Amino acid sequence: MAFVAGIHSTDTSAEDGAVYSFGGNHDGQLGLGDHKLKFQFLPKLVTALHGHHVIQLASGGGHVLALTKDGKVFSWGRDANGRLGLDDDESVTLTPVNAVMPLSPQKAPNGSPKQTKSGNQFRPSLISALQHVTVTQVTCGWNHSMCLTSAGEVYAWGNGSDGKLGLDDDQDRSTPYLVTLIDHKLVKIDTFKFRYLTLREKKYQFRVFPLATIIQVP
Repeated sequence: MAFVAGIHSTDTSAEDGAVYSFGGNHDGQLGLGDHKLKFQFLPKLVTALHGHHVIQLASGGGHVLALTKDGKVFSWGRDANGRLGLDDDESVTLTPVNAVMPLSPQKAPNGSPKQTKSGNQFRPSLISALQHVTVTQVTCGWNHSMCLTSAGEVYAWGNGSDGKLGLDDDQDRSTPYLVTLIDHKLVKIDTFKFRYLTLREKKYQFRVFPLATIIQVP
């Protein structure tokens, strides 16, 4: 069983991969699909994830990421700065039953950033831009998100101020972007409020970015 505590709320995944949540729901971070619910005082099953075995949860400033056993990533909660990675034409919102529309695999783009939209998602949505990769780890900063793939690649999205997305600018991204400046296979990543950390397999090597420190362990 895994627990993750975010702003005003707590999410937990059981041994069977089911997800329960409780606490504040101001930004939809409980994932229960109830726009009117402000507080949940007892753990309640996130039924929209039924049929998906969740192995990891991560929470940030009002948003949550869930990683499934088969490498899919779902997000919900506050979407300011694009931190959910749900560009309108690339997301599928789950209904409370196990039904996901089939999607064609898409490669997360690296080009001119699209304008991000602010809003809340009260139910988990599949980040379809990541369907072409197998994600092995997710992590949330306060207003940005990142994930690691089985190929050792890192994708980032959300608030890009101070260069914390590692994309050579300070633009927000509302869909995952490949961090191409990292030319090593990584084994672990972590994010903080304004920073992120990556790990590689051998000796430690430090690189400093504006308000961000990267640690590589080869």
